[in-house]
Amino acid sequence: MLLTKYLNRDLPKKDIEFNKDNFKLLLEYLEATGDYVYQLPHFKKWVDNLTSEIIEDFLSLSEWFFKNSSKFLSTYTLDLEDYFKINNVSHKMKEAIIFYNSPIELYHLNMLGADLTNKIFQADFQKRKRKALLLPTCMRISQHECKSKETHLGPKCSLCNKDCNVYKVAKVYPYELYLISHSSDSLKGATKKRFGRTWNNWSYLCFKPHFWRLASN
Repeated sequence: MLLTKYLNRDLPKKDIEFNKDNFKLLLEYLEATGDYVYQLPHFKKWVDNLTSEIIEDFLSLSEWFFKNSSKFLSTYTLDLEDYFKINNVSHKMKEAIIFYNSPIELYHLNMLGADLTNKIFQADFQKRKRKALLLPTCMRISQHECKSKETHLGPKCSLCNKDCNVYKVAKVYPYELYLISHSSDSLKGATKKRFGRTWNNWSYLCFKPHFWRLASN
């Protein structure tokens, strides 16, 4: 709690140089949170191979995305500011508060990442006998009224409220539906030992941009 309050304090804004040393400091912070166990090995390989040319290309692409993402994706985040105002107090003392107030472009970037991931695995997903959708917990109509059931794969939707966006998605796609509050530890319980013989028949898709609606929260 004290760490969260410390990280969320008001600080004078300053430009941070994008270089290899600062990226390594970022990785040290991510490692210290204990939340990015599966991602860190990939991040570290990426940072080890960074060059000034790659960083320059990365910054140019980021600038282009920040300028253009709203043209195509803003319709899916129209109520984001209202969502911040309504839920700010409930997030105040949570560690995720430092990401919670991220610029809207970062929300768009996450949406793009989910959509690209879905496209990459779409063909394999369609071949599986057992399928599931992963939706963010912020899509629930109410955190306190949600009657999802805890499983080793995470909270499973119980279709308790017809006005909930999660319910609406479940009625369109006849798959298992799980809620994830933190993408870094989603499906940490999905081990081969738990699934047994059905392991190779199971696959999932992350939420897609057109599911990202915050109006009902």
